[in-house]
Amino acid sequence: MAEYSISPNDTNWFQTSIDYVGDQDTFGVHLQAGFSYDFETLASASGYTLSDTTLTLYDPSGNQVASNDDGGVGLASYINDFQASVTGEYTLTVADYGNNDTGSYAVTAWNWDHGNGNIA
Repeated sequence: MAEYSISPNDTNWFQTSIDYVGDQDTFGVHLQAGFSYDFETLASASGYTLSDTTLTLYDPSGNQVASNDDGGVGLASYINDFQASVTGEYTLTVADYGNNDTGSYAVTAWNWDHGNGNIA
């Protein structure tokens, strides 16, 4: 079960943290089939304290459908132009690369077909 949810029509970065070694945050997001989505984190290169993030996206059946490490600014993560194949509740996880660090970060999402939508 997701700790947080993504609102595809919000306009804010969601700021939170990895609180202990091995922690990961989960975000539920309702995606529509055939639409394009981007997911991005900000880490230490952008003024947060977590040095290196990873992003992993799972479909409504729990299958991993996308992931990224270091595709964003510095060692932050960026999943670019993900096309949802089915409509439903997807799960996005954010973790520290190597699961051996703690610190703050920010995460957001964009729906290119309906305008900018960020994590709420």
